[in-house]
Amino acid sequence: MLAQTPDVATVSGRVTDQSRAAVPDVHIVVKNAASGIERSA
Repeated sequence: MLAQTPDVATVSGRVTDQSRAAVPDVHIVVKNAASGIERSA
């Protein structure tokens, strides 16, 4: 029997506009295409 490990990942980055200026107060959603699970920040 194989031990189960938690699915853990880290996503980091920066949201910028076309002039490379930071975009304040953005809402990001990351979705696992295989499971359909979503996380937002």
